[in-house]
Amino acid sequence: MAPLRAVSVRAFLWALLVALPLLAVGPAGAVSIELVAQGANPNNLKPGDVLLVDVRVSGLGSFTAPTVGAFDLTATFGDPILTVDSLTYGTGLSAPGFPSQPLPPVLGTGLAQGAELVAADPGACGAVESVQADSFSLFTLSFTAGAVGSTEVALIDAPPTNGLFLFDCSFTPIPLEVEPASLSVVVREVAEPASLLGALALLFVRRRRANP
Repeated sequence: MAPLRAVSVRAFLWALLVALPLLAVGPAGAVSIELVAQGANPNNLKPGDVLLVDVRVSGLGSFTAPTVGAFDLTATFGDPILTVDSLTYGTGLSAPGFPSQPLPPVLGTGLAQGAELVAADPGACGAVESVQADSFSLFTLSFTAGAVGSTEVALIDAPPTNGLFLFDCSFTPIPLEVEPASLSVVVREVAEPASLLGALALLFVRRRRANP
């Protein structure tokens, strides 16, 4: 079956969101979503540094149900402390011969949204279930540090438009065990060379006075 166009995929997800109160919710489990920084220390960034943040799901079945079949997640952050550059989807909703259907990401000032679902094919769910691990990256956000200050990258839970929407392969909502994930970020001012030399000179003078 040919892949659905992005507009069709988004319409399908919105139909699920509208019907959410009418859908049966799967049994409570230990499924959770967390934000994991990659590479740079998020609490010690300098202006211009690049920060990668993985949006990871865990607590699923390992090559068995529950299996993620669709999601729609929105992250917020403080601008201009951080600027989002890209959103890259993982491969967890794909299987050989059944590529997933990612929606074009929405990247804006202080907001990034990603949504994806399995292929529109009767065999897709079984194929994805057979290869999907119990923990994987839904997508990765790339940020550039800007203004000095502190902020949080956080998933927001504000339905009906910006909820933590996670569905299994039969499009039944998967309940999450934990509160919306967040990651603290601090961008620090870089010391000017002249200021640093002055501080070192002052330290040298003080040591000389203490040890004549």
